Amino acid sequence: ICQYSPSGTDAAFLPEMCLSNPTLFGFFDIKRFVNSDQADPDGDIMSFAEYAKALDKGETTFSKRTPFEVADELRSLSQRTLDIVNPTLEKIGETNAEIKNLLLDQKCFALIGHYYAQKFEAGMNLRLYNDTEDKNYQDKAITALQIGVGVWKEYAALYTSRFIKERLPRHGLIDPNSYTAIVEKDISIVQKWVKRNY
Repeated sequence: ICQYSPSGTDAAFLPEMCLSNPTLFGFFDIKRFVNSDQADPDGDIMSFAEYAKALDKGETTFSKRTPFEVADELRSLSQRTLDIVNPTLEKIGETNAEIKNLLLDQKCFALIGHYYAQKFEAGMNLRLYNDTEDKNYQDKAITALQIGVGVWKEYAALYTSRFIKERLPRHGLIDPNSYTAIVEKDISIVQKWVKRNY
């Protein structure tokens, strides 16, 4: 997830809240992903900007994983985790608090991973809509974000049922419910998108 943090450094980005310092960028809305070129240059992942430029040149073969592939992998990992965690939680009930908390941690990670999968997919589709003006990409971005809103709300409910709200010096308020309106606003950002030059 930090591969795509538009702030450029793990220290400035809190993945659990999609958040940088409020005086830096605050919550990263979809606009911050569209032209992100933050990916490890020595790694095996293409940035959003790198992939968009490659497609614009007509390239069809890539030596690195694309943002769409990363989104699919995240979604798959998230679902595999939930497929194991949810039935296990039902089986153990309240019999073992330590294991239950460990499983709930895994569920939190799975949900936030799924949210990022939707955000990455939406961001890449929005970039392609921007570059090609093909409305199909805009529709795909909106659909991805609509799913993402539902995932975020589930994540926020689980997170706040387990952890207290707190304010950290670097990132501000740590409460996913306080960012739900911004998560929802991503949809209207895509709906009203006007072509930009990148």
